[in-house]
Amino acid sequence: MSKAVVKEFKKILVPTDYSDLSLAAVEYALSFSRVVGASLYLLHALDTIPVLVLEDVDLTTERVICETEKNARSDLHHFVSSKIGDIPKLSEVVRTGVAEDEIVKFAKEENIDLIVMATHGRNGLLHTLMGSVAEKVIRRSPVPVLAVNPETLNVSDVSKDDLKEHSEFVQR
Repeated sequence: MSKAVVKEFKKILVPTDYSDLSLAAVEYALSFSRVVGASLYLLHALDTIPVLVLEDVDLTTERVICETEKNARSDLHHFVSSKIGDIPKLSEVVRTGVAEDEIVKFAKEENIDLIVMATHGRNGLLHTLMGSVAEKVIRRSPVPVLAVNPETLNVSDVSKDDLKEHSEFVQR
C-alpha cells in the first residue's frame, strides 16, 4: 500500500469572470490561502477578441487589442478593490485566449499548486450545449482543482482545524 503525500500549497490560482459565483470561489480560496499561508493569483481570461477595423477611424487591430487588455486589467483591479479589498500576496493576472486553455497554461507556467474554481451547477441540455470551463480545467489541469459550489459554500467555516481534519488533498 502506497502512502499518500499531503501536498503543500504555496500558490493558489482562482479564475474569475467577475460573477458572484466566481467571487464565492475567490472568498473561499482567500480563506484557504490565509490558513495555509499561500500566495493567491486571480486570473481573468479575456476571450480572443474579434476585431473589426474601420478604415476611416484610427483603430488598428493592435490598438484595439491593447485597449481591450488595458480595460480588462482595470476591470480586474476594480473587482478586487471593490469586492475583495487589499490583500497581501495577491497577484492580478489578465490573459487573452480561451479560458480553460489560459488557466491550464498559467498553472503550468507559474507552478501553481492548486486551482480553486466555482461551478455554475448546470446540467442536462444547458451543460451539453455550453460545456463547463471548470470541467475542462479539471480534465486537463496538471495540478489539483478544487471545484466549489457557491450555493452550499460558507467561507466562515474554513479554519486550520477543519483543514487538518479534512486534509485529503493528495499530490497527483
